[in-house]
Parts: sequence; C-alpha cells; structure tokens
Amino acid sequence: MVTSKMDFVVYVVLLVQIISGLLVAYTNRWGSTWFAAFLTPYLRSIFAFNPQIDAIASVNSLSLKIHVISAFSIIGIIPFTRFMHFLVYPLDYVWRSYQQVGWNWNRKRIRVSREHRVGVKSRNN
Repeated sequence: MVTSKMDFVVYVVLLVQIISGLLVAYTNRWGSTWFAAFLTPYLRSIFAFNPQIDAIASVNSLSLKIHVISAFSIIGIIPFTRFMHFLVYPLDYVWRSYQQVGWNWNRKRIRVSREHRVGVKSRNN
C-alpha cells in the first residue's frame, strides 16, 4: 500500500546487481578475486577525487561492468526512495520519554466477557 514506483526501480536494479554478480562469479575464472584486482584501485581513485576508470575499462567482462554500474545506480537511487530510512538513525529515540498508553475500556470487564467479539456484531452474515 505504501510502495511507490521508485521502490520497484530499486528492486529491479537490485535484481540486476545480484544476477550480474552471480554471473561474474560463475562465468569468470577470476570471479572471486576481481574486487581486489580491479575494483579496489578504482574505488581508491574515486575516494581520492581522481577517478581512474582504466582498471574497470580494461576488463572484457560485460557482466562485471553491469555489476559496477548497477552498484553505483543503487547508491544514487536510494536517497530518493523510502529505503533511505535504513541509513538515517533516529537519534531522538535516545532522549524521548517512554510512550504512555491509555486504554479506553474496562480491562476487567473485557477479560470476563463470554462473547467472542467485542463491539457491534457485523451485518454481513
């Protein structure tokens, strides 16, 4: 009910991410070491604000390139969806007081009731 169109976009990109990652691991002999060999120098250059795409561009695997592009796409899309909430920690929960619940009925009377339903009986018999 609260799902938006952008949530479906994230699901599709995430599915592409998973499938391309499995293809990299399954089809390439070096599937388990590609991160250390190719992606680490690329990410280091990005964090140094001097992007060098030579490491990724030299790879002949289309599934690896799709995997990297979909990873950056997910990072770019997440702030515009409701999935942003997992990145934001609600710090005001630490200082807020406990929630007080006030009941609007007599609890003793409800517990001794012999009826299966409480309230008005439905008319759609």
